[in-house]
Amino acid sequence: MIKEQRYELILNYLNGKEVVSTNQIADDLKIPFTTLRRDLNHLHGSGKIYKMHGGVIATANPDMNQEYYIDEKIKLNIAAKKAIAKKAAKLVKPQETIFMDGGSTVYYFARELNPNLNLKIITSSAMNLQVLAEAGHKNISILGGTYDQFTGTIIGEEAIKQILEYKIDKCFIGIDGYCEGKIYLLNLKFIEIKEALFARSKVVYGLVDKSKHGYKTSYEFPDSEKIVIISNA
Repeated sequence: MIKEQRYELILNYLNGKEVVSTNQIADDLKIPFTTLRRDLNHLHGSGKIYKMHGGVIATANPDMNQEYYIDEKIKLNIAAKKAIAKKAAKLVKPQETIFMDGGSTVYYFARELNPNLNLKIITSSAMNLQVLAEAGHKNISILGGTYDQFTGTIIGEEAIKQILEYKIDKCFIGIDGYCEGKIYLLNLKFIEIKEALFARSKVVYGLVDKSKHGYKTSYEFPDSEKIVIISNA
C-alpha cells in the first residue's frame, strides 16, 4: 500500500472517533508501528490530525475545539517550534519591554531569549516565568488573576487591568488556528486578554507552526489584521 493510500485509510478510520491510541490504530489497520509513526507525523504536520499524549484525534472531529494541557503541547512539533522561537528571538532588542503569552511555541521562545539583553519581561505564563528565571533574566513580572490549568496562564479581569497599565514594545502570543489571514482561538475567555495586549503593544507577533495553518476553531479573533505572523510554513 502506498503512503497516500495509508493516509486516506488512517483519516477515514479516525473520522468521528475521539482520542485513539497509536497502538490501537496499528492493530486495527495492520500498519507496522514504525511506518504508522511516520504517517502520523506527516498528517499532524499537515494539520489533518492532532497528536497528543495518549493518542491521536482527527482535526475534523468537533471535539478538537477544546484545549489540551500545555505539558502535552510542548512535546509536539518541537523542531518547528524551536525554529520559530529562534526567528522571534532575533526580533528582540536590548532594554525593550516585551510581553510573553502562554502557548507551547512561546515556551520555546522564552528559552531562546538572551538574558544579557536586560529586558523588562511581562508574562501570563507560570511555565515561562520559571524558564526565564532559571536562564538569569532579572526583570520579570507575572500577571495576577485566575489560573487556567490547561494553558498554564493567568486570565480574568485582574490580569486585563494590569495589561492596560503597561506600555509594551513587542508582544509574543500563541494562536490555536490560522486560516486565510485570520487567527482563531479555542476559548472565548482568551480573547479579552489578547485585545488588551493589542491595545497596549506597539507590535504583536503570533507564533504559529504549520500544523495550525488552515485550521479554524470556534472563535475568530476580531483584530487579525494587526498581527505579524512568525511561522515555519
